[in-house]
Amino acid sequence: QKMNKKLVMLLFSGIVCGSVLTSCQEKIEENDLIIGRWNKEEIMADPEAADCQKASYIEFADYVAEAKARTLTTFDSCTSSVTVGTFTVTGDTLIVVDEHVVTKRYIIQSIDQNKMIYKDKDNRTFTYRRIK
Repeated sequence: QKMNKKLVMLLFSGIVCGSVLTSCQEKIEENDLIIGRWNKEEIMADPEAADCQKASYIEFADYVAEAKARTLTTFDSCTSSVTVGTFTVTGDTLIVVDEHVVTKRYIIQSIDQNKMIYKDKDNRTFTYRRIK
């Protein structure tokens, strides 16, 4: 009788773990909308913005097994500077760890193929347009 209970519990916990892993995997796939290059909407909409500002971007890359992370590259065309950090998306939360290992948390308000809006902890809104 005890052996049967242990077997049932083991099978049940295996099913629970399996379904949790599956649901996490689905969430990651749902958040693949973020993958790509983005520029701030106000720069893209500003006819006075410098060409180098319009050529600047942030790029969310897909998972790279060697790096064991998803990288976030920030390219400033005006200064030719590149910074690389990592990011994760869980539900509506975007967590970015920059090159100085500073962690920043944002709440994604909306995202689709062309536009992404998120807020920081100070409730500042950032709006980006996809450029690639």
